[in-house]
Amino acid sequence: MRNRNVLLGCSALLAVAAAYEHSAAEICKGDSDASCTARTVGDSEADETPLLQLRASGNLEADSHANHSYTYEVEKVTAFAALVKFTYCSAAEGVAMSLAATCGSNSDPVAGNKGYCELAGVRIHSSSVRTILMADGDSSKALSGFVGRLVATADKPKVQPGCVFAIRGTWEDTNNYLRNQQIQLVQSEYGDCKECLVHSGYQEVWKLLEHAAENLFDALNCTKQDPLYLIGHSMGGAVATMGMYALKTQGWNIQPSITFSSPHTGNQAFVQELQRLVGGSTDAVAVVRVTLGKDLVPITPRKGDYAFTWPEVYFSSKTDAKAMKLCWNTSCGIAAQSSYCGMGACNDHLASPIAPNDNMAIFKDYVGACVGGLGAASNQNLPKVAQQDASQQMAWMAKAIQPKVAECDGDWQPAADCVKDFLYNGKWLKGCTTDGGDGTSAWCSLDEYYISKWNVCTPCDGKMKMQKPKSAYTRTGNWYNR
Repeated sequence: MRNRNVLLGCSALLAVAAAYEHSAAEICKGDSDASCTARTVGDSEADETPLLQLRASGNLEADSHANHSYTYEVEKVTAFAALVKFTYCSAAEGVAMSLAATCGSNSDPVAGNKGYCELAGVRIHSSSVRTILMADGDSSKALSGFVGRLVATADKPKVQPGCVFAIRGTWEDTNNYLRNQQIQLVQSEYGDCKECLVHSGYQEVWKLLEHAAENLFDALNCTKQDPLYLIGHSMGGAVATMGMYALKTQGWNIQPSITFSSPHTGNQAFVQELQRLVGGSTDAVAVVRVTLGKDLVPITPRKGDYAFTWPEVYFSSKTDAKAMKLCWNTSCGIAAQSSYCGMGACNDHLASPIAPNDNMAIFKDYVGACVGGLGAASNQNLPKVAQQDASQQMAWMAKAIQPKVAECDGDWQPAADCVKDFLYNGKWLKGCTTDGGDGTSAWCSLDEYYISKWNVCTPCDGKMKMQKPKSAYTRTGNWYNR
């Protein structure tokens, strides 16, 4: 596949430097789906977290606070939020075009019509996006996301060049629920940190995604030297954090990143080692967590010696992006709430004042955004389900769009965004081909008349076959109350 040139630029997101000293364990009692009570321990010298002030430039910056140093720029966070939202299109055929429309490459600079990413000085082109839709055991649509490249639109962009891998959160009626419930802390299978313990389920999900992700990096000419950002919402954020650690131990140029409403990934040793690898010291910033309201998911699992990454950007409003705090310990933010609401009781898990349409997953025009490639902007109103709880919204999404799962054609399974037949080097090919490569991997075309846009195929011979979980899939109970 190296012989097929892909003429793409490269850029990406966010370089942050920061520190924190205080760590804390939190205990949340009560198993009610609607709420539980929390208390914090281990913060004997916790300082009061400063409120952020809006500057004329549009940036929010924390005042000097002990040894903590981190500048929050709303443009960067909204760019990440816009990208992550399109993972919930589940590799539908309109994702690439909608990302281009929403992130600014189709904007009109004369009219001042800038997309979410272009406000941060970058844009994404539809030809530089590759989607992924993979199975986990007997769930054919369990894992989804995309890899993309961003290019600068300004001389001094607020976002540095690089590649980005965005991972979808929990999807209805898949083994995602089982993975969320596999909360045992197990030793990391990456790196040489013996004390680093991670969430069993999320490590298994990353192991399923890992090889396919590296194939997508190859499809976009993303090398280990390029800055690489992993982002995600909910389970996708936790898996992205696991992926950051795994890829960094393998020599990839992993950059500090942002996750949204993400559950825990590992213990304190894991957090500190991730920060050392990514930021250069055990108290550097590797992952900035964005949370909202009384969402229960970011404090789960509530059993086990899990630890938070810091800082946390906490929003108290679902629609006002200025109603937020920057937190460095559990005396502030999501862990400081006296009660919580699960996904079956409120919509705090999906609501967001910085995401398109004020929601991390629901679009005003779901078909137009995910299938038609029209982007997130729409004159329509959000569907009524956006006012219901997060569980109902997730169920609605699973019915609103049905991800296309390609069947195996011989030894290979085409990517979801590939065409069935295409013309290459003067001959018509079906599904996947090894032509033009080294014979060990196959590819498929995104266009009927192939020029440069292609995606990777998945082997059907067991080389990358997803292993069925040890226990049968069940959705007994709620994973977010574990």
